[in-house]
Amino acid sequence: MADLSDEDERLLQQEAGLTPETIRTIAALGFTLTRTASLLSYIKELADEAEQRSIPTHTASDPS
Repeated sequence: MADLSDEDERLLQQEAGLTPETIRTIAALGFTLTRTASLLSYIKELADEAEQRSIPTHTASDPS
């Protein structure tokens, strides 16, 4: 996860009134969202590849 510069953190604390804990939480959420988007993109690529190869991607409970 990319760390904020000391100046950025100071600005967020002084100008926006954010606590250090809030800043860390926002940074962690941003990292989590970025990783989730990356994983979803990878899953889509795998599904697209499976579809191109005509590999069934349905679950056992799906009758189709």
